[in-house]
Amino acid sequence: MPLPFPLEIIPHYIQVVQLGLVPTLRDILSQPSLLLNPPRVSQLFFSHVWLILGPNIDSNNRSTKHELLYPHASGVVIDIGAGHGHTMQYLDRKRVTRYVAIEPNPYMHQQIYKMAEKCGFSIEKGEVVVLGCGAEDIETIREAVGETGKADTVVSILSLCSVRDAKQILGRLLNEVVRSGGEVLWYEHVKNPLASVR
Repeated sequence: MPLPFPLEIIPHYIQVVQLGLVPTLRDILSQPSLLLNPPRVSQLFFSHVWLILGPNIDSNNRSTKHELLYPHASGVVIDIGAGHGHTMQYLDRKRVTRYVAIEPNPYMHQQIYKMAEKCGFSIEKGEVVVLGCGAEDIETIREAVGETGKADTVVSILSLCSVRDAKQILGRLLNEVVRSGGEVLWYEHVKNPLASVR
């Protein structure tokens, strides 16, 4: 018998804890000072979970992402909440000159670089830039974009739920970072009807 809402999410939470707990505890045992920085422990935990769940979530939406990104993304592409950089797999390398990953979790960055290599982006030539900031850090993003400070495409795949005040941040990105005539491409979760859930 299925659990009633909101209890139906409990098995999913248990699964996530099982995926991330042991590797995170190993990290803490090897570096006990992490306990003094709970936000870092949270980032570590999520990076371990995403290492397993990320590829599955990516493959579940492969055709939708290809249809959205391949024909439309071009020039300098900013990826909000890049995770492990799965978005790069759906970009047309003939049309994309630079990929700017906005990923505040530093434990995800190594996977972004691995994905860049796999997808044919050159880190040495500056075709990939990984920023450890959030989408609200407009100045850092503009600097990473290049000379003009303007991007051609902004992408957000299943990540706006983690952006505080997403409406304001997207407005600023559109006004201050995206060039006139640029594209904003997104694929997001369904809006939750509960006020307590962003």
